[in-house]
Amino acid sequence: MKKFISLLALFFIFLGSLPVSAATIYSAKPYKPSTKYVYSIYDAYAYDKHVTIKCKKFDSDYLHCSSKDGFYSYRVTKDVFALNAGGDSAVAPPYIFPLTKGKTYHKTGYSGVNSFEYSYKVIETNTKRKVGKKTYSNVIKILNYYDGGYTFIAKNYGIILITTNEQGYQVPIYKLKNYHK
Repeated sequence: MKKFISLLALFFIFLGSLPVSAATIYSAKPYKPSTKYVYSIYDAYAYDKHVTIKCKKFDSDYLHCSSKDGFYSYRVTKDVFALNAGGDSAVAPPYIFPLTKGKTYHKTGYSGVNSFEYSYKVIETNTKRKVGKKTYSNVIKILNYYDGGYTFIAKNYGIILITTNEQGYQVPIYKLKNYHK
């Protein structure tokens, strides 16, 4: 009986040390926004802070999301998730997949001629988040170390919320306010 209990204890110790597959997201592709919707967004750093955009497939990896005042582009491959405004200004740094809950990533990004170091930690890989009147499922929550803010990426909707830490408060700087067909 002691031998059985010892083997059972070893089994549970081994089982607890295995990586949990639900905590790792292997591909960015399911997180790109749908081309079926028109999106109303708030962007604190844009010339026109309240923008309505419609995304169209540009090529296999890019979505071009345009409005009368400018455009955003999503680059979503199996390994990369990035959102830029006006072509090359990053709305959020590129996130590299796979993403594992609890893991911190240290990366190098490029903006025009300059490179920059950034890091982020994946807080959640499958959570719910309410933004405005909508609740999103299958949301990735990422802590950005460069400003102490968070990025929330929802399956089929892209980035739904980006916050920055201002004097201990999370302040929205990019937000999906609404969407419709």
